[in-house]
Parts: sequence; C-alpha cells; structure tokens
Amino acid sequence: MSGCTAGVRILMDVTALVGWTGRPTGIVRVERELATWARHHRRDVEFVVFDPRSRIYRAVHERWCDKLLAGHCVLNDSRRPRFIEGLPARMQTPAMWLLQFRRQLLAFLEDRRVATRSERQVRLIDRLQWAIASEKYRRLLINPDGTRRETVSRANALTRPVEFRPSDILLSVGSAWVNSNIAAIAEEKRRFHFRYAMFCHDLILLQYPHNASPLVVENFRNHFHNALPISDLVLCASLRVEQDVRSYCGDQEIALKKIGRVPFGASPASMKQSSADLRQFGLTAGHFILHVSTIEPRKGHRVLLEAWQRLLVRGLPQAHGYTLVMVGQVGWKVEKLHAELEQQAAGGSLLLLSDADDALLGALYRQAAFCVYPSQYEGYGLPLVEAFGHGKAVITSTGGALPEVAGNLAPCLEPEDVTAWTETMARWIADPAARRVYEEAIRSYRPMTWDAAARQFFATLENEFATPMGGSASTSVPAIG
Repeated sequence: MSGCTAGVRILMDVTALVGWTGRPTGIVRVERELATWARHHRRDVEFVVFDPRSRIYRAVHERWCDKLLAGHCVLNDSRRPRFIEGLPARMQTPAMWLLQFRRQLLAFLEDRRVATRSERQVRLIDRLQWAIASEKYRRLLINPDGTRRETVSRANALTRPVEFRPSDILLSVGSAWVNSNIAAIAEEKRRFHFRYAMFCHDLILLQYPHNASPLVVENFRNHFHNALPISDLVLCASLRVEQDVRSYCGDQEIALKKIGRVPFGASPASMKQSSADLRQFGLTAGHFILHVSTIEPRKGHRVLLEAWQRLLVRGLPQAHGYTLVMVGQVGWKVEKLHAELEQQAAGGSLLLLSDADDALLGALYRQAAFCVYPSQYEGYGLPLVEAFGHGKAVITSTGGALPEVAGNLAPCLEPEDVTAWTETMARWIADPAARRVYEEAIRSYRPMTWDAAARQFFATLENEFATPMGGSASTSVPAIG
C-alpha cells in the first residue's frame, strides 16, 4: 500500500455509492472503481458518508465497508427528501414513516434480519418482507444477479462523526449535488480549514437544463455555485469538460483555484466471458447493432429510433437479419419516448434490455456487429471506450468529449442529423467492409485499465496536495495519461 505525506488523510465521500441499488453505470461505476482500488491500495484513504440528519460526515464501519463499496449490500435510507431535512430533527423520522411507511417497515425488518443469528428468524422475516413489498421495493431486496441483497441501517453501517483536521483532503467523486449538502461542507471547511477536491464529470444540467426537471436543475446549480469556489482542486476526465468548467466559471465570475485532467479507466475483460446464449433474445452473433446508454433525452435514442425506422421502411435490416439492441435503464422525462421504443420493440426489430449485468453486457459487446452512440453531449463516454476494448467499431457523435475520446477510431456525426445516422448505419449493415478501416485501427487500441487510472488519480491528489494550495486562481494541473 502507498499513501500521502504522513498525517494526511483522504476522506472519500461515498454517500451516493453506498445507496446505489442498480447496475453501476456512468458516475457510479467511476466512483466504485476508484473507491474499491483505494480500499486495497491506499492506507491513507478513509470512507465517509454524509448524514443529512445531523449535517455531518460519519465514517463507514469496517465490518460493512467492503460489501458497501462492492455493491453487495446497500445503506438503507441513504437519502431523504430535502424538505424532510428542513424539518426539526424530532419530526424527521415520524415524517418518513408517514410518507414512506412500506419502505420504513421493510427497513425495520431488515435490521432484524441482518442482526439475528437464527436461520428460522431469517427465513420468517424474509417471507414477511416479500409479502409486504411492492414490485418497486422487491427490486431493492434483490441484486441485479438475482441474489438476496443485504441492507444495513445507518446506525449499524456508520460509526463516529468525522473530526476534520487541517491536513485532511475531503474528496467528492460521485453525485454530491444529490447526496450531500454543500452548505454544510463549506461551513465545516471554514471551521477546520481542510482541503476539498471534487471530480466534475460534466455540467450537463446547466448546459441542457430542458432535459431535467426545474428542481433538479436548481439543486445542481446551487451545488456547483457553492462547490466550485471552495474547491482547492477540480478534476475532470476530458479537455472538453475542463474547458466547459473554465468557461462557466468565467461567465459566472466564480474564482477557480486549480483544475486539471485525469483519465478514466476501462476493463472490458472484467465483463467476464459468458456462456449466455443470446438466441434467447432472438439475436444472432454479428447481426445486431448495440447501443448502451441510460434512456435520457440527450442520449440520442430519438434520433436512433427515427433512423432505424427509415431503414426498416427500406427493408435493409430485414434483408440482412439485423436487430437494434438498446441496453440501459429508463431515466427522466422520457415517458413518451420509452412508450414509442416499447411499441417498436413489440414489432420484433428492436430489443430493449434494462438490467444487463456485466456478463450479459460483455456477451452483447463481443457478438455485436458494431455499436452506436449518438449522444448530444458526453463528459467522457465510457460505453465508447468499452466498445473499443471489445474490438468493436462505433458510429458516435460530435457531442461533448466524444470526438476527443474517439480520435481516429470512429466516425463522429452530428447528434441530431437523422439522415447522416441513417446513411452511415445503412452502409455498415449492407457492406461490412465500410467499417473495416475502423476495426483494423481498433485492433491496436489498448484502453487504460482501472487499476492504472486509479493509481494515477490518487497520485495526482498526492502531488497536488503535497504542498500548500496557494497560488493564483485557475492554475492548471497538467493532464496525466
């Protein structure tokens, strides 16, 4: 194990991670990879969770740390509605029971199930939980691989309040705008003078506010307008996001201390070899197109659907036996779009998969003819890197950092140009030679592993905080990798 200068602690905020119940995608995957690596390689990293009730951080109990970071169990009641947080402390718990009675009862029973050593009581409580759980809450009781998920209460999972020291580094990598309270963090920082480092994945909700609810956008804006000024170091995964942050801070007259880039990793090999028979989904190896992305307005599903429908009118997919496969959970503001996708899927030419685990996803990548990624904007684009790691050619877009990540390995189309997407997909379906130049280039592609990326990430923190964080505003940290 390695570590920072003696006496320096990195307190990694894993509030979002330990409450996540779905497949780790996007920000959650990044947070999990970095936290898991740090758990095994950095003796100076401690894991903390923000407690909205007391507005302080608490340390994660050693007993539960590995399970929580790996997603094998989940912290129960990890988030509370913000209006609940605003109530007096004595009213918060009764309010939660009133508003979420079923969930609170399930949590109460789960505490007893985890604590008891009686197999008989475990079975009894398990049956009772299943009897009272709705379909929504049954998904909370089961891992994506079908095994029983443990949940643990805050009282059991979290220990002492964190006592900050001036030499500490509080590190935020996940979706802190949802799970933490930046005003409380700023107050603690003023009192104890620790350093604050944040990873900015993107500013999408400020650039495309129409894609989310006004409340979500307002929470996001409030968080970043308070987080950026107190950050001693802001890290990004791409030059595009770094430029966006610099530009936004300039427009909003926000002082920026230090900003720089560190790479993301990708581990396609971790999507273990699977014996999954894709014929159960009606798929034939080499005869389907793969799109991996949460279904959200900016991810390009609408353009892809329209392009696919044009190709079906021509009869091209039918003639070559092709299917379009979309893998991803349903996000926000897509009710109408999702209904249209389901209607198209009912016709047999489109397959929707919402909960593909890594084994199934790996099989889909390996057996796809090629991949598509028509997003309006990405701060990085992990599915693009994962596709390259599996040797698959990708048609991607000019959105955000995608051209930066793709380099010369993929054609980049305007994200809303339905005609361009239709014609390019048509060529790649009808003539495999049309995509061969990209497949040849991808053969020499070697993605950075998460091990190497995490090592560089924490080395950057160590280097930047080895000396006092003085200096002029908006100092640039050199990119690594």
